Amino acid sequence: MSLIGCSFGNKKNVGAVEKIRQSLRKSLLEDGYHESRPLYFVKDIGNLPFYRIVWFSFNVTPYTTYIEPCYGVGSHDADSLYRRITHRRMKRFCVINTGYLQPMNSSKGWFRLQDKDERQQNIVCDDIIEDLRYYGEAFFNRVSNIESLIGIYEKLETTEVTFVYTPLLYMINGEKEKGIDYMKLSLEEDWFKNSKEMQRFFRNYISYEE
Repeated sequence: MSLIGCSFGNKKNVGAVEKIRQSLRKSLLEDGYHESRPLYFVKDIGNLPFYRIVWFSFNVTPYTTYIEPCYGVGSHDADSLYRRITHRRMKRFCVINTGYLQPMNSSKGWFRLQDKDERQQNIVCDDIIEDLRYYGEAFFNRVSNIESLIGIYEKLETTEVTFVYTPLLYMINGEKEKGIDYMKLSLEEDWFKNSKEMQRFFRNYISYEE
């Protein structure tokens, strides 16, 4: 999973980044995506209870903009179950850098030099959208079932995101006890001990009954 923050150097950089954002946003909205939060796009996968997730990470320096497309698959059933367990809206999702979904199996991104013209910007954005349509769509289709999605989450490092979402998927698949066992492996982690939210989710998950 790749989560890289966005920092801005000067007003010129801010303007360049905003142009790239607008171009990517325009392409995704034309493809039927909905922007649920800034640069976080979702789109249902046919009539299945799953949806595509596309998120763009920006890392900005005084001279370059580095863009990482990250893809994920969400479950409407998992989101609904989370609301029933916690009485809150799901805000945690897992996305994977596109490079790890390709034969290269390493982080991948695009550089854009700040002093280049709009033509270079368009080339970068078009290349990113082409990557989404080829590698992203293949990934979405491959894991748009509960067993495959669980398999993806099981391979990821356990974080606050996977700690919540993986057990939800287990419960949907009729494997609640497996979800409990999964969470128990992280009870000694500092992030769990320091998070009342994670502790509360663990207790509520155990006590929850359909």
